[in-house]
Amino acid sequence: MHAAPFRLAAQHLARRGAVLTAAPLALAVAGAVALGFAVAAPRATESNAAPAAAAVVDVPKAALGAYDVDTAHSTVGFRIKHLDVAYQFGRFDKFTGEVVLGASPDASSVKVVIDAASVNSANEARDQHLRNQDFLDVKQFPEASFTSKRIAAKDADTFTVSGDLSLHGVTKSVTFDMDFLGAKDAGERFGYKAGFFGTLDIQRRDFGIDTYPNEVLSDTIQLTLAIECNKRK
Repeated sequence: MHAAPFRLAAQHLARRGAVLTAAPLALAVAGAVALGFAVAAPRATESNAAPAAAAVVDVPKAALGAYDVDTAHSTVGFRIKHLDVAYQFGRFDKFTGEVVLGASPDASSVKVVIDAASVNSANEARDQHLRNQDFLDVKQFPEASFTSKRIAAKDADTFTVSGDLSLHGVTKSVTFDMDFLGAKDAGERFGYKAGFFGTLDIQRRDFGIDTYPNEVLSDTIQLTLAIECNKRK
């Protein structure tokens, strides 16, 4: 008996089996489509995803304009760790400042000028020490200041502020977040108000304040700007 007929028969059965196997699969796919199931679309990737909307701080239109810092209702403070066991706090009693809320963050600005000799840690002997050459050296450097160079929106309530901090005769570029706390017309007595709050960590040695080792006073000083402003008329 020749082998060829057997090969042909086998090929025929194989093709028939493939058809019989594929048919239920095709019917299943068709049924899935008919029932509303579909192959999931590819997930968006960085290359094809829609760009995220730019952050915008929620500033009322009536709040736009120039402000003076209300020093009676504002605080410029600091915090430093002592002997690596506890925080010591202080503030500056005399300072001036101005804030501009522009139609966009890049049209906004902030400037604060501090009288270094007005340092107040609630201890007169310590304050005298803070004023001398071991720390602020107020005779040689009577003022400290911050002047913004760029302001951007981080989210609906927060600005990211970059600028120049001048302290102890040294100027460094710094960046920190500043919360917009709100703005409103507070009536005839108080006028239109706006409020802001931000903290900034600096390294005292970067500003030449290096008399004491870190075991006595931490290198990190946290500065606080809690600002209430009066809108100019």
